[in-house]
Amino acid sequence: MDEPSDPIKDSEQELLTNLESGDGAAYSKFYKEWYNGRENEAKASSLNATGPFWLPACLHRTASQVIIRGRDASVLDIGCGFGSGSLMAAKNCGEVDGIDISEKAVSIARDRARKMGLNNVRFNVGDALNLDFQDNHFDWVCSKDVIEHFRLEDAKKHLRETARVLKPGGNYIVATPHEWGRHRQRPGHLTAYTYKGIHKLLIEAGFSSVRSAWFRTNIVTGIGHKERLESFLRALGIKVFWSALGVRNLVAIGRK
Repeated sequence: MDEPSDPIKDSEQELLTNLESGDGAAYSKFYKEWYNGRENEAKASSLNATGPFWLPACLHRTASQVIIRGRDASVLDIGCGFGSGSLMAAKNCGEVDGIDISEKAVSIARDRARKMGLNNVRFNVGDALNLDFQDNHFDWVCSKDVIEHFRLEDAKKHLRETARVLKPGGNYIVATPHEWGRHRQRPGHLTAYTYKGIHKLLIEAGFSSVRSAWFRTNIVTGIGHKERLESFLRALGIKVFWSALGVRNLVAIGRK
């Protein structure tokens, strides 16, 4: 006897099929539904924005220290979700803008900012592929777990848009699952990246240099050490490694 169909699973599969085929409207529908299902989870922690920074563990301290130094810095958090990263940045920077495709997420983020008494952070619905900001506007742009949800051509457009809104000398911190982390099995993950690949894409998008952190330290240097580590692990046939090495989860800093 055939198993009964699962309407929720069938619906998710339809959305994923549309995402993979490049149906732009499916992006909005998929993530709106995703956030709507997590509204209670967000409200339960609506006053907690003091936990981990919005980047993976291998760069928590580095990103915090670098951005905290910019007391007057302007920051854009792309794909801000419920606002944890934006709220953390708002405590230490001048002006912060958080954007997300989900109206529900933006509403919850605004409520969290109001309860925390933060007046230097704004949350708005926004499109990561068409940033509604002037050229040369931000000192920092950040995104976590965003670009893996784009097809490659859309990711390239997003990186060009990011470079456009950054001031000369500004930085884009991008965190995304590494290609070797088996993340393609997760819903909505359309493109996976390596350090070598993200380096090439950032340079092509208009960034002058790309850096990354040394393991779990605050030392940030050229991304070449991560590319060499990739080559070494590839030669050994090792395609999944501890996040502490910064391979399973990728973090890069592109400088305009």
